[in-house]
Amino acid sequence: MNWPVIIFLSLPAIVMGILSLKGLTQNKELFLWLGLGALCIAYIFFYVHSHPFYHLFIIGLFWGILNSAVQSLFYQIYLAHNNKAAISYNKLAKSMNPRLAMLLIGIGTGTGIGIALGAVSWIAKKLLYN
Repeated sequence: MNWPVIIFLSLPAIVMGILSLKGLTQNKELFLWLGLGALCIAYIFFYVHSHPFYHLFIIGLFWGILNSAVQSLFYQIYLAHNNKAAISYNKLAKSMNPRLAMLLIGIGTGTGIGIALGAVSWIAKKLLYN
């Protein structure tokens, strides 16, 4: 495992978290994540030849954790600039700590993103090298 590369490619999640605090990623977040995912897949695919699935899985997991950690740490700022999220988390607050829910959702989302990134890399490797 190439941990320096994993850590470096995980850092954009912090930037995305900071941008989301002010609501700057609304309606664009999916496309930003897809672009970052494509860049990470390409980098891992061409420069890190061993275990691309594992590298990308961990990067995706870190994305979910880091992004949700930023949002959770600055919860009030995030809610002030993200009306849809505020409505959802205010409903959730009746049954669970919303900051904890953010972190759990981040872990789940990161796991899904990591599996998706790794799967794309695995399929590309099978198509190009078999």
